Amino acid sequence: MCKYYGKQTGEHALLRNILEGLSQDDVLLGDRYYCSYFLIAELKKRSVDAVFQIHASRKSDFRKGIKLGVKENEVTWEKPSLCPQWMDKATYDEIPETLTIAFQIKILA
Repeated sequence: MCKYYGKQTGEHALLRNILEGLSQDDVLLGDRYYCSYFLIAELKKRSVDAVFQIHASRKSDFRKGIKLGVKENEVTWEKPSLCPQWMDKATYDEIPETLTIAFQIKILA
């Protein structure tokens, strides 16, 4: 149970409230809205895997990175330079400067 209106009631904020319920080796499945640097960093810290479609605003060049297999790649993301308003500076500073992300390229016809 939680507030449904006002600050910290968006989907990301509500998800952050239930992250404690995720355990090592769990897999979080979500849509492209959840494909964010800070969420993925938190999940990696908890040893939780995630499956998301890449967010439309993230520019990814799949020719770069390490080729893992057919239509599979590993790329490195850099931490956003600005701390989000919802995050305190100490938490931001603890987040790694880079994340290594494995991708599978799926072409929808």
